[in-house]
Amino acid sequence: MIKSNVSYQDKINELRLDFMNPNTKNKTFILLEGDSDVRLYCKLYPQDNFKIEVLPSGKIYLEKGLQELSPLFKKIIGIRDADFAHLENQKPSVANLFFTDFHDTEMIMVASSATFSAILHEFCSLSQTEHNKIRQKLLAALRFVSYFRWYNELNKLEFSFEGATFGDIFNAQTFAIDNQKYVEKVVQQSRNAKITDIETILAVVNQLADENHDSFQLCNGHDFLNILALYLTTQNKEGLNEKRLASHFRIAYNFSEYQQTKLYEQVKNWFVEHGIK
Repeated sequence: MIKSNVSYQDKINELRLDFMNPNTKNKTFILLEGDSDVRLYCKLYPQDNFKIEVLPSGKIYLEKGLQELSPLFKKIIGIRDADFAHLENQKPSVANLFFTDFHDTEMIMVASSATFSAILHEFCSLSQTEHNKIRQKLLAALRFVSYFRWYNELNKLEFSFEGATFGDIFNAQTFAIDNQKYVEKVVQQSRNAKITDIETILAVVNQLADENHDSFQLCNGHDFLNILALYLTTQNKEGLNEKRLASHFRIAYNFSEYQQTKLYEQVKNWFVEHGIK
Protein backbone atom coordinates (compact mmCIF):
# COMPACT_ATOMS: atom_id res chain seq x y z
CA MET A 1 0.00 0.00 0.00
CA ILE A 2 1.06 3.61 -0.47
CA LYS A 3 0.87 6.78 1.55
CA SER A 4 -1.43 9.45 0.17
CA ASN A 5 1.47 11.88 -0.34
CA VAL A 6 3.54 9.51 -2.49
CA SER A 7 3.61 10.67 -6.10
CA TYR A 8 3.63 8.51 -9.21
CA GLN A 9 7.30 9.27 -9.85
CA ASP A 10 8.23 8.57 -6.23
CA LYS A 11 6.65 5.13 -6.55
CA ILE A 12 8.36 4.43 -9.87
CA ASN A 13 11.73 5.29 -8.31
CA GLU A 14 10.96 3.08 -5.31
CA LEU A 15 10.09 0.14 -7.56
CA ARG A 16 13.26 0.60 -9.61
CA LEU A 17 15.27 0.21 -6.41
CA ASP A 18 13.12 -2.71 -5.31
CA PHE A 19 13.92 -4.59 -8.52
CA MET A 20 17.62 -4.54 -7.57
CA ASN A 21 16.99 -5.91 -4.09
CA PRO A 22 18.21 -9.55 -3.82
CA ASN A 23 15.19 -10.37 -1.64
CA THR A 24 12.77 -9.56 -4.45
CA LYS A 25 14.57 -11.00 -7.47
CA ASN A 26 12.50 -14.20 -7.39
CA LYS A 27 9.19 -12.47 -6.76
CA THR A 28 6.53 -11.41 -9.26
CA PHE A 29 5.24 -7.86 -8.99
CA ILE A 30 1.53 -7.14 -9.35
CA LEU A 31 0.69 -3.45 -9.78
CA LEU A 32 -2.78 -2.19 -8.87
CA GLU A 33 -4.74 1.06 -8.80
CA GLY A 34 -5.79 1.34 -5.16
CA ASP A 35 -5.19 0.27 -1.56
CA SER A 36 -8.50 -1.59 -1.25
CA ASP A 37 -7.47 -3.74 -4.24
CA VAL A 38 -4.22 -4.59 -2.46
CA ARG A 39 -6.14 -5.97 0.51
CA LEU A 40 -7.92 -8.45 -1.75
CA TYR A 41 -5.07 -9.48 -4.05
CA CYS A 42 -2.70 -10.02 -1.11
CA LYS A 43 -5.20 -12.66 -0.02
CA LEU A 44 -5.29 -14.26 -3.48
CA TYR A 45 -1.56 -14.18 -4.27
CA PRO A 46 0.82 -15.31 -1.47
CA GLN A 47 3.32 -12.67 -0.48
CA ASP A 48 6.13 -15.22 -0.31
CA ASN A 49 6.05 -15.32 -4.11
CA PHE A 50 4.42 -12.02 -5.06
CA LYS A 51 4.92 -8.36 -4.27
CA ILE A 52 1.71 -6.38 -4.64
CA GLU A 53 2.01 -2.61 -5.06
CA VAL A 54 -0.13 0.40 -5.90
CA LEU A 55 0.80 2.92 -8.57
CA PRO A 56 -0.92 6.18 -7.63
CA SER A 57 -2.89 8.50 -9.94
CA GLY A 58 -5.26 6.01 -11.60
CA LYS A 59 -5.50 3.63 -14.53
CA ILE A 60 -3.68 5.79 -17.08
CA TYR A 61 -0.61 5.93 -14.86
CA LEU A 62 -0.86 2.21 -14.14
CA GLU A 63 -0.50 1.54 -17.87
CA LYS A 64 2.25 4.14 -18.20
CA GLY A 65 4.10 2.61 -15.27
CA LEU A 66 3.92 -0.88 -16.73
CA GLN A 67 5.37 0.35 -20.02
CA GLU A 68 8.17 2.11 -18.15
CA LEU A 69 9.03 -0.71 -15.75
CA SER A 70 8.55 -3.84 -17.87
CA PRO A 71 11.88 -3.48 -19.72
CA LEU A 72 13.63 -3.38 -16.32
CA PHE A 73 11.92 -6.34 -14.70
CA LYS A 74 10.27 -9.15 -16.64
CA LYS A 75 8.10 -10.63 -13.88
CA ILE A 76 5.62 -7.79 -13.57
CA ILE A 77 1.94 -7.41 -14.43
CA GLY A 78 -0.81 -4.89 -13.81
CA ILE A 79 -4.47 -5.46 -12.93
CA ARG A 80 -6.90 -2.58 -13.33
CA ASP A 81 -10.61 -2.04 -13.04
CA ALA A 82 -12.26 -2.51 -16.41
CA ASP A 83 -14.67 0.37 -15.76
CA PHE A 84 -16.60 0.55 -19.05
CA ALA A 85 -13.90 -1.08 -21.20
CA HIS A 86 -15.85 -4.30 -21.86
CA LEU A 87 -18.92 -2.35 -22.98
CA GLU A 88 -16.72 -0.35 -25.34
CA ASN A 89 -14.87 -3.46 -26.60
CA GLN A 90 -11.55 -2.07 -25.40
CA LYS A 91 -8.55 -4.31 -24.86
CA PRO A 92 -5.53 -3.75 -22.59
CA SER A 93 -2.88 -1.56 -24.21
CA VAL A 94 0.02 -3.81 -23.12
CA ALA A 95 0.35 -7.59 -22.95
CA ASN A 96 0.99 -7.75 -19.19
CA LEU A 97 -2.01 -5.60 -18.25
CA PHE A 98 -5.29 -7.31 -17.31
CA PHE A 99 -8.84 -6.02 -16.85
CA THR A 100 -11.26 -7.21 -14.20
CA ASP A 101 -14.11 -9.32 -15.60
CA PHE A 102 -16.65 -6.77 -14.45
CA HIS A 103 -16.67 -3.03 -13.78
CA ASP A 104 -14.21 -3.19 -10.89
CA THR A 105 -12.79 -5.42 -8.18
CA GLU A 106 -15.84 -4.90 -5.96
CA MET A 107 -18.16 -6.11 -8.71
CA ILE A 108 -16.10 -9.29 -9.13
CA MET A 109 -16.96 -10.10 -5.53
CA VAL A 110 -20.60 -9.02 -5.87
CA ALA A 111 -20.96 -11.26 -8.94
CA SER A 112 -19.94 -14.28 -6.85
CA SER A 113 -23.25 -15.76 -5.67
CA ALA A 114 -21.52 -17.63 -2.85
CA THR A 115 -19.90 -14.44 -1.58
CA PHE A 116 -23.04 -12.36 -1.93
CA SER A 117 -25.09 -14.96 -0.05
CA ALA A 118 -22.48 -15.09 2.71
CA ILE A 119 -22.91 -11.34 3.21
CA LEU A 120 -26.71 -11.54 3.28
CA HIS A 121 -26.63 -14.46 5.71
CA GLU A 122 -24.47 -12.34 7.99
CA PHE A 123 -26.60 -9.21 7.94
CA CYS A 124 -30.21 -10.25 7.35
CA SER A 125 -32.55 -13.19 7.74
CA LEU A 126 -33.73 -13.56 4.14
CA SER A 127 -33.73 -17.09 2.77
CA GLN A 128 -31.06 -17.90 0.21
CA THR A 129 -33.69 -18.25 -2.52
CA GLU A 130 -34.23 -14.48 -2.22
CA HIS A 131 -30.59 -13.44 -2.43
CA ASN A 132 -30.21 -13.24 -6.19
CA LYS A 133 -33.51 -11.36 -6.50
CA ILE A 134 -32.19 -8.73 -4.09
CA ARG A 135 -28.95 -8.45 -6.03
CA GLN A 136 -30.78 -8.01 -9.33
CA LYS A 137 -33.10 -5.36 -7.89
CA LEU A 138 -30.13 -3.38 -6.57
CA LEU A 139 -28.34 -3.63 -9.91
CA ALA A 140 -31.47 -2.47 -11.74
CA ALA A 141 -31.77 0.51 -9.39
CA LEU A 142 -28.24 1.60 -10.31
CA ARG A 143 -28.43 1.36 -14.07
CA PHE A 144 -29.34 5.01 -14.68
CA VAL A 145 -26.63 6.21 -12.29
CA SER A 146 -24.14 3.95 -14.08
CA TYR A 147 -25.13 5.26 -17.51
CA PHE A 148 -24.71 8.78 -16.14
CA ARG A 149 -21.16 7.93 -15.11
CA TRP A 150 -20.50 6.40 -18.53
CA TYR A 151 -21.97 9.43 -20.31
CA ASN A 152 -19.60 11.63 -18.33
CA GLU A 153 -16.58 9.48 -19.23
CA LEU A 154 -17.44 9.18 -22.91
CA ASN A 155 -17.82 12.94 -23.35
CA LYS A 156 -15.33 14.21 -20.74
CA LEU A 157 -18.00 16.36 -19.12
CA GLU A 158 -16.12 16.78 -15.82
CA PHE A 159 -18.96 15.86 -13.49
CA SER A 160 -17.83 15.17 -9.92
CA PHE A 161 -19.51 12.07 -8.45
CA GLU A 162 -17.50 11.79 -5.26
CA GLY A 163 -19.66 12.47 -2.23
CA ALA A 164 -22.95 12.17 -4.11
CA THR A 165 -24.42 9.47 -1.87
CA PHE A 166 -27.80 7.75 -1.97
CA GLY A 167 -28.95 7.93 1.65
CA ASP A 168 -31.73 10.45 1.01
CA ILE A 169 -32.71 9.34 -2.52
CA PHE A 170 -32.77 5.52 -2.33
CA ASN A 171 -35.99 3.79 -1.29
CA ALA A 172 -35.07 0.43 0.26
CA GLN A 173 -38.67 -0.79 0.08
CA THR A 174 -39.16 -0.18 -3.66
CA PHE A 175 -35.46 -0.49 -4.66
CA ALA A 176 -35.71 2.83 -6.49
CA ILE A 177 -33.30 5.75 -6.76
CA ASP A 178 -34.63 9.22 -7.50
CA ASN A 179 -32.50 9.71 -10.60
CA GLN A 180 -33.39 13.36 -11.09
CA LYS A 181 -32.33 14.24 -7.55
CA TYR A 182 -29.11 12.31 -8.07
CA VAL A 183 -28.34 14.30 -11.22
CA GLU A 184 -29.14 17.52 -9.38
CA LYS A 185 -26.73 16.52 -6.60
CA VAL A 186 -23.91 15.80 -9.02
CA VAL A 187 -24.46 18.97 -11.06
CA GLN A 188 -24.58 21.10 -7.93
CA GLN A 189 -21.17 19.90 -6.77
CA SER A 190 -19.54 19.90 -10.23
CA ARG A 191 -18.05 23.35 -10.68
CA ASN A 192 -16.42 22.50 -14.01
CA ALA A 193 -19.29 20.53 -15.55
CA LYS A 194 -19.74 21.25 -19.25
CA ILE A 195 -23.51 20.60 -19.12
CA THR A 196 -25.76 21.76 -16.29
CA ASP A 197 -29.27 21.49 -17.74
CA ILE A 198 -30.94 18.69 -15.77
CA GLU A 199 -33.58 17.81 -18.39
CA THR A 200 -30.96 17.51 -21.12
CA ILE A 201 -28.80 15.23 -18.97
CA LEU A 202 -31.75 13.00 -18.06
CA ALA A 203 -32.81 12.67 -21.71
CA VAL A 204 -29.35 11.92 -23.09
CA VAL A 205 -28.46 9.45 -20.36
CA ASN A 206 -31.71 7.54 -20.89
CA GLN A 207 -30.81 7.20 -24.57
CA LEU A 208 -27.69 5.22 -23.61
CA ALA A 209 -29.74 2.52 -21.92
CA ASP A 210 -29.52 -0.93 -23.51
CA GLU A 211 -30.98 -4.02 -21.84
CA ASN A 212 -28.18 -6.10 -23.41
CA HIS A 213 -25.53 -4.37 -21.31
CA ASP A 214 -24.32 -6.60 -18.48
CA SER A 215 -25.17 -4.89 -15.18
CA PHE A 216 -22.01 -6.27 -13.55
CA GLN A 217 -19.93 -4.55 -16.24
CA LEU A 218 -22.01 -1.40 -16.15
CA CYS A 219 -22.44 -0.73 -12.43
CA ASN A 220 -19.81 0.80 -10.17
CA GLY A 221 -18.97 -1.42 -7.20
CA HIS A 222 -18.78 1.46 -4.73
CA ASP A 223 -22.27 2.58 -5.72
CA PHE A 224 -23.56 -0.97 -5.33
CA LEU A 225 -22.05 -1.41 -1.88
CA ASN A 226 -23.46 1.97 -0.89
CA ILE A 227 -27.07 1.04 -1.63
CA LEU A 228 -26.62 -2.54 -0.38
CA ALA A 229 -25.49 -1.08 2.96
CA LEU A 230 -28.60 1.14 3.01
CA TYR A 231 -30.81 -1.86 2.25
CA LEU A 232 -29.23 -4.10 4.89
CA THR A 233 -29.46 -1.35 7.48
CA THR A 234 -33.25 -1.40 7.06
CA GLN A 235 -33.23 -5.17 7.58
CA ASN A 236 -31.43 -5.35 10.90
CA LYS A 237 -31.06 -1.74 12.11
CA GLU A 238 -27.28 -2.14 12.18
CA GLY A 239 -25.32 0.87 10.98
CA LEU A 240 -23.50 -0.49 7.95
CA ASN A 241 -21.61 1.64 5.48
CA GLU A 242 -19.86 1.02 2.19
CA LYS A 243 -16.36 0.79 3.68
CA ARG A 244 -17.33 -1.75 6.33
CA LEU A 245 -19.33 -3.80 3.85
CA ALA A 246 -16.40 -3.85 1.39
CA SER A 247 -14.24 -5.31 4.14
CA HIS A 248 -16.78 -8.08 4.75
CA PHE A 249 -16.86 -8.89 1.03
CA ARG A 250 -13.06 -9.23 0.94
CA ILE A 251 -13.19 -11.57 3.93
CA ALA A 252 -15.98 -13.70 2.40
CA TYR A 253 -14.45 -13.90 -1.09
CA ASN A 254 -12.11 -16.84 -1.55
CA PHE A 255 -9.60 -18.22 -4.02
CA SER A 256 -11.95 -20.87 -5.42
CA GLU A 257 -14.37 -18.11 -6.45
CA TYR A 258 -11.51 -16.13 -8.01
CA GLN A 259 -10.48 -19.23 -10.00
CA GLN A 260 -13.79 -19.06 -11.84
CA THR A 261 -13.02 -15.64 -13.35
CA LYS A 262 -11.54 -14.87 -16.75
CA LEU A 263 -9.05 -12.61 -14.99
CA TYR A 264 -7.63 -15.57 -13.07
CA GLU A 265 -7.26 -17.63 -16.26
CA GLN A 266 -5.59 -14.80 -18.17
CA VAL A 267 -3.13 -14.06 -15.38
CA LYS A 268 -2.40 -17.76 -14.86
CA ASN A 269 -1.71 -18.24 -18.57
CA TRP A 270 0.68 -15.28 -18.57
CA PHE A 271 2.48 -16.74 -15.56
CA VAL A 272 2.82 -20.14 -17.27
CA GLU A 273 4.18 -18.52 -20.43
CA HIS A 274 6.79 -16.66 -18.37
CA GLY A 275 7.79 -19.61 -16.17
CA ILE A 276 6.14 -18.28 -13.01
CA LYS A 277 4.55 -20.77 -10.65
